[in-house]
Amino acid sequence: MLLLKDNFNFLYSQIMSRINSLKFSRLSNEAHYEFMTESNQLFAGVQGIEPLMSQWNTAYSNEGEALNFIRKSAITAQIAQADEQRDELARGLVLLIEANCFHFTPAIKEAASRLKVVTDTYGNIAIKTYDAETAAINSLIAEFNATHAADVAALNLAPWLGELQNRNNAFASLMAGRYTETAGKTPLRMADARKQAEQAYRKIVQRIEALIEINGLEGFTTLVAELNARVERFSNLTRHRQAPEPPQA
Repeated sequence: MLLLKDNFNFLYSQIMSRINSLKFSRLSNEAHYEFMTESNQLFAGVQGIEPLMSQWNTAYSNEGEALNFIRKSAITAQIAQADEQRDELARGLVLLIEANCFHFTPAIKEAASRLKVVTDTYGNIAIKTYDAETAAINSLIAEFNATHAADVAALNLAPWLGELQNRNNAFASLMAGRYTETAGKTPLRMADARKQAEQAYRKIVQRIEALIEINGLEGFTTLVAELNARVERFSNLTRHRQAPEPPQA
């Protein structure tokens, strides 16, 4: 009976001291970093893993930086959308002026003809580069308001010019954000950052299991239980995913 009890206790300690593995490749970038963040909180203050914390801290920080860059790079799509919105309005303004060149009221027709001379001078603004278009729209609006205010009033174009200015300003703000992003562009790729973090994590897990084998489970019971609870929770996330999300560059 005593032998059976000893065997049971041995097997129980072996099971309880084992930190379960997680299939990191099946986690999305967000979930992957969240697991590392929660692990980082658990590692804080654990005795015996101090020599590995420098590598861990670097890898964990690098993954956060790479993920943050991916999040910010979404601004590129917003820029394209904002550019299309101002292009659409600029085209509409030009067409409106051209249509009024055929207006039945002579005063409106003459005003439209004078404004068309200005728009013809600027040409097709929409095909210019981003920055050149921003400058051209600002210049066009300024010229209309300063030199052709009466003609603008005759065609009731103030709302058009106001909205075009708003859209141009919105685009310029997004571009300023992208310049800031590019200036601080990370050299890290998400796939590499994930791999480094996983390697650092596994080294710490191996060290913890080695410490338990040498010194016993006492002092590590809560840590192992907390880590395994997180492994189980994030494993459940992967079971609900139709297919793995490849790490983004």
